[in-house]
Amino acid sequence: RHSCAVDLAGKGVCWGSNTQGQATPPGELLSTVAAGHRHSCGVRSNGGVTCWGDNAKGQAKPPAKVRVAAVAAGWEHSCLVDALHHRVLCFGHVTPSERTPGTDELTTCPRVWVQ
Repeated sequence: RHSCAVDLAGKGVCWGSNTQGQATPPGELLSTVAAGHRHSCGVRSNGGVTCWGDNAKGQAKPPAKVRVAAVAAGWEHSCLVDALHHRVLCFGHVTPSERTPGTDELTTCPRVWVQ
């Protein structure tokens, strides 16, 4: 159980349980953060994404070279909004209803409008 936020200087701050490093954000500027079960993710000021903490199911290993508009962290998975291609990508352990049918690959939802 932990929570995270971005302070006025743009640094990620987290508090609460830190058993897997989930409450120890990187020392870089973040525009937003999301706290999952035992991991956390943040959107960097340049639009990249970073995650930290438990990565046993791949939930803290986001896809590379994706410009991110938003990020969410769940129990053993995380999702992001790809700002360039207007889609949602989920990674980590996702249930069958959360992944692309017949695959274990990144979940993709066809249309997400990012302003």
